[in-house]
This record gives sequence, structure tokens and C-alpha cells, in this order.
Amino acid sequence: MTLFHFGNCFALAYFPYFITYKCSGLSEYNAFWKCVQAGVTYLFVQLCKVRDSGTPGLHVSSLQAFQISGTRLCLCHLP
Repeated sequence: MTLFHFGNCFALAYFPYFITYKCSGLSEYNAFWKCVQAGVTYLFVQLCKVRDSGTPGLHVSSLQAFQISGTRLCLCHLP
């Protein structure tokens, strides 16, 4: 019974991560490059946000919209 409980806890703890990894399109060989692309895109979005936050004509809502569009770019359009 203890072995069954261990197997059940192990499956509940690690199986969702395994399924998410396998179904997300990240393979063992492309994961590093996609992380680098996402990091560079995030850095670019943050630098543009910092640059534009000093502009007196822009409101906070437009900066947040830029942040959201940059996040969407990272999540949806990276190969």
C-alpha cells in the first residue's frame, strides 16, 4: 500500500509538468534557443518601456499596453 501511495503522489506531482513540457512544443534541442529569444525580446520591451516612461506625453496605460503587447509577442510569435 505504501508503494501505491508513493506512485500516486509521484504521478500527481510530476505528470502535469511532463504533459505540459511535451505538449508545449519545447523539445530537448530547441528549448535553450527559445529561452534566449524570449529573454532578448523581454529585454527589448523593458528598455523601450524605460525609454518611453520619461516622455511626458505618454500615460501609464499606454506603457502597460506596450508591456502586454510585448508579452504577447513572446508567448505567441516566437518560433
